[in-house]
Amino acid sequence: MNSDSKSLSLFSLLQKLEQAKIHFLLGRYDADSITVTASVPGERWEIQVFEDGNIQIERFRSDGTISDANTLDELWQKLSE
Repeated sequence: MNSDSKSLSLFSLLQKLEQAKIHFLLGRYDADSITVTASVPGERWEIQVFEDGNIQIERFRSDGTISDANTLDELWQKLSE
């Protein structure tokens, strides 16, 4: 693995996630990158890996609030605004 923390091969990243037993999904939403969506307790990580090895990470954190099905109405309404 490259010593530069901004550069990482996709396979090295996947190996690290597998070794840590972190669930992940792969997606391709842009022509120049692969997105790895990893799920850990209380967080979801979107890790975008570019062909040159550079990465961008966006973290989504939960505040621990659990909602019921009624919240779906609020979410649909918010999306329609």
